[in-house]
Amino acid sequence: MRHAGVGRATVYRVLTGSGVVGEAARKRVENAVADLGKPALQQRTRASARVALWVPGLGELLGRAHHVSVVRALEETGAERGLAIEMINAPVPDEPAEAVALVRRARVRGVMVLSFYAEEHLAALTEEWPVVMFFACGRAKRLTMVAPDDFTAGFLATRHLLEKGHRRVAAAVGSGRRPEGFSERFVGGYALALGEAGVPFREALVLRDSANLGPFTEDRPAPPACERIIKLKPRPTAIVARGETIASLVRGLVGRGIGVPDEISVVGYGPRGGGPWPTPGLGWVEYSAQDMAEAGLDALDARSDGCRGVVIPVRLVSGESVGALRRA
Repeated sequence: MRHAGVGRATVYRVLTGSGVVGEAARKRVENAVADLGKPALQQRTRASARVALWVPGLGELLGRAHHVSVVRALEETGAERGLAIEMINAPVPDEPAEAVALVRRARVRGVMVLSFYAEEHLAALTEEWPVVMFFACGRAKRLTMVAPDDFTAGFLATRHLLEKGHRRVAAAVGSGRRPEGFSERFVGGYALALGEAGVPFREALVLRDSANLGPFTEDRPAPPACERIIKLKPRPTAIVARGETIASLVRGLVGRGIGVPDEISVVGYGPRGGGPWPTPGLGWVEYSAQDMAEAGLDALDARSDGCRGVVIPVRLVSGESVGALRRA
């Protein structure tokens, strides 16, 4: 692990040929094996010291900075506590009983799920194990939801731009319209900041279905929000969005001759220290993935019988991607 600079789970997947591993991480592990020799795999950890982490669509989800940061933090925090994280890389089956059987085979003390939206399956899992869900929301008993404060993130990002004189601020979010989902929580904070500043809320400036939730890579196309922003008349002078979306938006706008922050200011949102962003000193609302991991593992130990939520605080970090509005 130390020689390759990757987590325990990544090494295990490469050595056993299980799970999905990025090509760069795989090569680092293979090079480490070539340098040091192949290590012997230890016997499987006892069930009382194993926790399942179910990540549907592992390869896709772990390309997102906010997801991969929590998985890495869980692996590190779990190792410190003597826990092994058993990764379940499987699509959600049709029947809840199949989901229970899948986890039962892993022989674990608790279950953590990442952006898992199958309510009936969650309810079935909580009948046998304490369950923690990251980022998303649910209503099953014995379920603890751990998520950053999306509402406050939307509020802080928008208020920061308003304080710089911007009045036409756009929010690029995903397609989800569940009242408890990230998009609506973030837009709720955005709307509150506008209202407190006396700026009317305009639905046309909430760019739904425009988020780029895939990983930020040099060859990834700009999200749909990029073209929508360019076509809006008058054009927004500022944008707030989650990290991967902002990264692709900035590159797309700059590629079309729109300077950041000279012509448009941006504020991103995501985990502390996450992501190869194209703008140095990006204005950012951040939270600690380590705090999320610790809260999740603590919740498994608490074994609460009721449904509860743990909100991870966020804070604004000002940056060079935000400039004062230039008056005509």
